[in-house]
Amino acid sequence: MRQDLEEVLLSDEQIQRRLDELATEIQRDHVDKDLTLVAILTGSVRFCTLLGKDVPHRGNSHADYVAFHIPNRFVVGYGLDYQERYRNLPCVGTLRTEAIAAKL
Repeated sequence: MRQDLEEVLLSDEQIQRRLDELATEIQRDHVDKDLTLVAILTGSVRFCTLLGKDVPHRGNSHADYVAFHIPNRFVVGYGLDYQERYRNLPCVGTLRTEAIAAKL
């Protein structure tokens, strides 16, 4: 399946390293604060995402913590799939055009 990738945008090692950094940042931001559940009940909600694309969004919603900013391209791997395939890839990448055409 990895041969169907046109480009690997993020390797497993890059993702793991950044998630560790992000976990430390989140922990530092919330040290000595109330439980998350209490914060939610008082109207404070934080959003975290692995991937963020720089595209216009409706409203003023945004993620408070973004592990990686990627180009506005369709990606697979690390839980993201195309026609129920590729989600178990240990990286994030884009599919070759031929791989997409073959699955249609």
